Amino acid sequence: MDIQSLKELTSTLKILYVEDDLAIAAKLTSILQTLFKYVLHVEDGEKGLMAYKKESFDIVLSDISMPNMNGIEMAKSIKKLDASQVIIFSTAHSESRLLMEAINLNVDGYVLKPINHEYFLELLLKVSTKINNQKNIHYYQKHLEDLVKAKTQELSDKNIELSSLNKEIKHTLESTIVSLGGVAEARSHETGKHVKRVALYSEFIAQKIGLSKAQCDTIRIISPMHDIGKLSIEDSILKKPGKLTFEEFEAMKEHARLGFEMLRDSNLSLFKDAAIVAYEHHEKYNGKGYPRGLKGEKIHIFGRITAFADVFDALISERIYKKPWSLEQIIALVHEERGEHFDPQICDIFFDNIEFFKGINAANQDVFA
Repeated sequence: MDIQSLKELTSTLKILYVEDDLAIAAKLTSILQTLFKYVLHVEDGEKGLMAYKKESFDIVLSDISMPNMNGIEMAKSIKKLDASQVIIFSTAHSESRLLMEAINLNVDGYVLKPINHEYFLELLLKVSTKINNQKNIHYYQKHLEDLVKAKTQELSDKNIELSSLNKEIKHTLESTIVSLGGVAEARSHETGKHVKRVALYSEFIAQKIGLSKAQCDTIRIISPMHDIGKLSIEDSILKKPGKLTFEEFEAMKEHARLGFEMLRDSNLSLFKDAAIVAYEHHEKYNGKGYPRGLKGEKIHIFGRITAFADVFDALISERIYKKPWSLEQIIALVHEERGEHFDPQICDIFFDNIEFFKGINAANQDVFA
């Protein structure tokens, strides 16, 4: 366990610790105080609930069997106040009935007494990562909306006519989305030109499929946001030079869900569409993709288009860590993956317009120092 990495996640968090055994509480509180910004210890569930109602906590760590109000009843009351509250239970082996009740509450974890400190720290790392991811999601969503609102107000104050105002807002929104998409890609060794190329491939495919002008504009604007969820993935995973372990790859795959959650509740319709792209660009036409294993046309057309555009550009483009694939290699792969990874219709559009795809790539080359 890398304690420093854990401290980086917990140093801004507050934890409520509920435990009636004062000897156990004293030992664990001293450990928690070395990790968390603020630790509050109380002796029973009734006091725990009162404390929770007075101030917010990132984590609630509680014993189960306690006087006045047990941990289960306290957790039920807390979940009514905030269903997303992170709760961890500590319990003795003899409390198996209560433990099963706790598991049914959909809490975030439990530790058995006497506490295995290595396991406990791993659990804290897991839930603290979850909490920080969620905070990042809320921050970026608000940041995105504030940028658009500010530009809208700026242009309105200048009394620009409505048609010009809409064009300016749309241009600002597109620039903002491309910029943020580029930030997400840069964290994982990708480039700003990558998201621009993906946008152009996606728009072209949408046109050839026969989507409306509005839909073609939308896919061009939102496709750069496909990997926005990577903003919430740890650098140690995102920037690892070697092959990811199974656990690391599973964590990396979370970027699809995280991107969706980052964007889905936005008041802006474009961000809601971008949420779909973030969620579905790793789905496969044969149903073997992630995160939901959607199949065929159950995958939104925006997701199917972006999936192809993203993979094609990753293959044909040079990276600091890899050489580009030859066009012959890419064509062979697309033939193999037609109806497997990719929508057959999109593959056929590619085969009929290979020169156009090459042209987009050639006109928007990356520059490496």
